[in-house]
Amino acid sequence: MNNIYFTIFYIIFFAVTFHIRSTIRKKTLKSEKLKGKVIAKWTSKYIFYVYLIILFGSFIEYFVAKRNMNLFVSCAGIMLYSIGLFGRQWAFNSLGKYWSVDIEIRDNHELIKNGPYKYMRHPNNVFHLLEVLGITLIPNSYYFLTIFLITYFPIIILRSIIEEKAMLETLKEKYISYKQEVNRFFPKIAIARKDVE
Repeated sequence: MNNIYFTIFYIIFFAVTFHIRSTIRKKTLKSEKLKGKVIAKWTSKYIFYVYLIILFGSFIEYFVAKRNMNLFVSCAGIMLYSIGLFGRQWAFNSLGKYWSVDIEIRDNHELIKNGPYKYMRHPNNVFHLLEVLGITLIPNSYYFLTIFLITYFPIIILRSIIEEKAMLETLKEKYISYKQEVNRFFPKIAIARKDVE
């Protein structure tokens, strides 16, 4: 039987998460931004609807499966979700008027290299994955964790590849140089080494 306190917490978490995601989506769709050429628009729609399926599916699975909760997994989920949520806001703030829910290339498109983009080329996608992974782990929703790995994770990777192709075509040498400076998904770790004489 699920702990009543955890169940209350999870219901509140679910409602707040749904509210936050709805608010952020409305805010980003209404935000002042430059209009441009949209590429692979289907990816943003797919990601949004599968996000909702995973959010609601994890919620339903919690009540239907009635597992004994592994609080370590739940705490890891809360941590990943929080990092993902705040990280995506950081990426949003860094891109400013260049932010888009779609892959969108503007006239005189600029390469943003501040904020999280200083450390990795696709921080929004990385933080998005952490957020959704956290959503499945908090209620120990292992069926929807599997669905996440099969349906969500590959599309985020594909979207990153499509975005890079568009950026290369648009920014050419600038983006090639950026690719050499910064990894796609993980910050570069500088390893200090002493030259052996």
